[in-house]
Amino acid sequence: MKNSVLTIGLSLLSCISLAQESDDTTRINLGDKTVIIVSDELDTNYIEFNPSDNEPDADDYARWSGFYLGANGLLTPDNSTTLPEEAEFLDVDYTKSFTAQLNLFEYRVNLGTPHVGLTTGFGFEFNRYDMKRNNRLMYNSDSVWGAIDTTVSFDKNFLKTTYIQAPLLLEFNTSKDPDKGFYVAAGVVAGYNIAAKTKYKYELNGDKNKDIVKGHYNINPFKLSATVRIGFRNVTLFANYGLTSLFEKSRAPEVNTFSAGIILLPF
Repeated sequence: MKNSVLTIGLSLLSCISLAQESDDTTRINLGDKTVIIVSDELDTNYIEFNPSDNEPDADDYARWSGFYLGANGLLTPDNSTTLPEEAEFLDVDYTKSFTAQLNLFEYRVNLGTPHVGLTTGFGFEFNRYDMKRNNRLMYNSDSVWGAIDTTVSFDKNFLKTTYIQAPLLLEFNTSKDPDKGFYVAAGVVAGYNIAAKTKYKYELNGDKNKDIVKGHYNINPFKLSATVRIGFRNVTLFANYGLTSLFEKSRAPEVNTFSAGIILLPF
């Protein structure tokens, strides 16, 4: 019995180290946690609990939050950027179309090791699809179509959509240091449409005009995209592929979205 108690005591001592930092502060290391006992000027003792500086939290390995910027566009169901005749009013100018994402929150759970984990979070996605043709995007409760404007020539003509979004990513990284090494993540991003509008800029009778038309445009309220992201340290490239159509079924030509770019500012 005495030997068992001695063994347990030695095991505890191996996990606990105590250091007197000053006359008023004592630090006790308990495995990967630190307990700090402080005595203030009024001779009142209080205790602080801090994680060890040696072990990063699981969230430190997550690769979701940040500011993203990239190009985007539309695809047919067979993954062609050449739209059929009935969808030509949606032809996109890829030099002027882009996506921006502001992902504010992330949470990760390690799957037994810092090298593998599941990440979720929350953010916003802003898309701009610049239209090549001199059409106004029109809609009613049943359909979406393009109406050619024969009175003016548009300098700018685009559709903008805004989503709130949340991911589910399976992530792999090669280093236990979250600021180093190569990493790859793949999964899905679910989105909910919260705004849509068209914007037209043109000159008429020597005057510059701008029309902004907010509306539903029969945008599919729910969006699901497959995503992959690859990075090294703080440089991350991403690509998204829409698994759902941009518009509600049977109310517009079926087109899916895609985007690719870089995380400019990781949080």
